[in-house]
Amino acid sequence: MYCKNCGKELPEESSFCPYCMTKFTEEIPAEPISKQKSKQKILIAVIAAVTAIALVVSSIFLFPGLINKDTDSETSTNKSFKENVSAKDDTEPGLASIKPYNTDIKSDDEKKLLLDFFDTDYFSVKYNSLKTNTKIYKNSQIYFYGFVKEILSENNGITTALVEYSAGTGFDGIHVSSGNYVIINCDDEKAEKLNGNTYWFYGNFTGLENYTINNENLSLPAFNINRIADFVYDYVETPLFSENEIQKISQYFFGKESTVRTAENNDFEFLGDDYYDPASEFYYITEISNKTNKDFSKYALYSGSGGYLIDCKTDHGTTRYITFSADFEHFYVRTSDTLKNLFTFECYDKYFKKIWSRQFDGDLGSMDYTTNHIYLSVGEMLYIIDAKTGNNSVEPKHVGQKIALRKLTDGILLLTEETPDSIMKADLEGNKLWTISTAYTVFTPAIQLINGNYVLQFISYSDNSAWNDEKTVTTVVSPKGSIVSSVQEN
Repeated sequence: MYCKNCGKELPEESSFCPYCMTKFTEEIPAEPISKQKSKQKILIAVIAAVTAIALVVSSIFLFPGLINKDTDSETSTNKSFKENVSAKDDTEPGLASIKPYNTDIKSDDEKKLLLDFFDTDYFSVKYNSLKTNTKIYKNSQIYFYGFVKEILSENNGITTALVEYSAGTGFDGIHVSSGNYVIINCDDEKAEKLNGNTYWFYGNFTGLENYTINNENLSLPAFNINRIADFVYDYVETPLFSENEIQKISQYFFGKESTVRTAENNDFEFLGDDYYDPASEFYYITEISNKTNKDFSKYALYSGSGGYLIDCKTDHGTTRYITFSADFEHFYVRTSDTLKNLFTFECYDKYFKKIWSRQFDGDLGSMDYTTNHIYLSVGEMLYIIDAKTGNNSVEPKHVGQKIALRKLTDGILLLTEETPDSIMKADLEGNKLWTISTAYTVFTPAIQLINGNYVLQFISYSDNSAWNDEKTVTTVVSPKGSIVSSVQEN
């Protein structure tokens, strides 16, 4: 079944949506090259109740250098905000646009790990579309599962392997072949685990490359692999980040003395001790000491794709997320209360001293932020907020309810579920520049900036109730608001 509010796929027995908290009524070896099997969407069925605390993770981003236990707390409040930068002059890109494996970004391994952890913008693409729409997808981030057929070479720290795309093991343990092959390149450290099994791969599509395999010249899609995860079957995700990596993230934000442990059900206030599935499969706990505010003491870090950091005090109907600022010296707490239809946004220094707080009517659609401004879509309004004071930098604009937002260097990109004006671009002060309508209702979007264009992929339905009419739509939009191309896959 699918949630009629947000479109997420859910277990048939669900009584509420674990993503948007909507309550439901009671109705509610290699084979010859052949045709590719359709790829299923990932469903984390085994932890559906745990992910009730999840929000659109694409809105959670962290940057380095935020927490240092040895720093004097008196010097941290309102530190590092740039002065006198108005909204119309803020050409800094939002954190959501920064990708850890973009070759234009110079960053150390620690920063890449953090950006990687919170990045949700990966596309799912069928094999035939990779070959026929190479211009659209080249340089984009794509995830897929595949069976490692053969290690082709190991040179200069890079391992090259032949992988059967969307081929894996079914519920019965029998290998299901797709007959479609791709080339992957990854560093030797990642390749150590490749032993002929099926894995999830997250990487950058570099285009078609010519290879000779078994004396046959082939033009195959090629990927630079960023991350590899174990594969169970195509409905179920497995942890993408190791405990050691989670430990590094915790220490980076909360100090070198910070430690993590696997989660237990009683770490989360909304889970009972007799909950049927342990939380430890995807969550790690870090507990904070030597902080002035005892309300902030225990956090959970999610180790699946699209990681996030959440306060363990989160309860049913109320979600409380911790998001760190781009100036490295503050953090934001956002709380969504679906029962009261209220959204609260607070700014703290790194010792949990509150600097400012605001409350809004409605649920959070999406957010992005720069060093100087916070861009919030709440209810049907767009707010551009001064990060230092919490005041509006410009008057709020009515834009309709949005499910995704990206702060660009020259404006703001917004997406809505509805078919009229599905894609909107506003200027740096939130004034509408152009809109584009789509033929389908939009759900679960991923956004990438590729070759100067906005590439949007989303799940859509021509009718909210027609779950079998699901399509994956990839649309390329120019900065001036014209559709360059659009690909629909059933």
